Amino acid sequence: PVMDKRGIVLLAMAILMPVLLLALDRQNREKEAEDRRRQLKIYYPELVNKLTLLLGAGMTVKRAWIKITEDAYKRGDKQMHYIYEEMRYTCREMESGVMESESYEHFGRRCGIQEYIRLGALLSQNLRKGTKGLNALLRAEAVQAFEERKARAKRLGEEAGTKLLLPMFLMLAVVLVIVVVPAFLSIQL
Repeated sequence: PVMDKRGIVLLAMAILMPVLLLALDRQNREKEAEDRRRQLKIYYPELVNKLTLLLGAGMTVKRAWIKITEDAYKRGDKQMHYIYEEMRYTCREMESGVMESESYEHFGRRCGIQEYIRLGALLSQNLRKGTKGLNALLRAEAVQAFEERKARAKRLGEEAGTKLLLPMFLMLAVVLVIVVVPAFLSIQL
């Protein structure tokens, strides 16, 4: 009888373990996707600023793109690895014969964030139609991206303040207990 119960428990654990491991794997993938999306949004203004600066210095879009990617890998920049991985993939696409304009559009779609889709379309449109005002458009995009980044930082700061309320109330309760309990004990004596 004791062995039967152990067997059932082991069987239940054997069935439950793969399900839990799959759930953990899915949760880890979702967390990584969220981290990727957050990092891409954070570093978008920096990418647009670098592109604007290099294009203003007279570089072509492709050369500026390659320079930004190469500089990042020379520095070994680990913080921004998602954006540079996508940029590097775009460079490889261009080297393998995909049209430059299509590569930028693919870049935007792979990132899957509205800002990058807009940037890819802007760069692609510049190559197809030869828009003269690309630098002005990128400057405007950089200003807008910076404003969005400030708003996002402000919102994250407000969320952090809200998250700190519970620990502060718990600390207040501890302080009150430390102060009030001795006072009550001294009154009773």
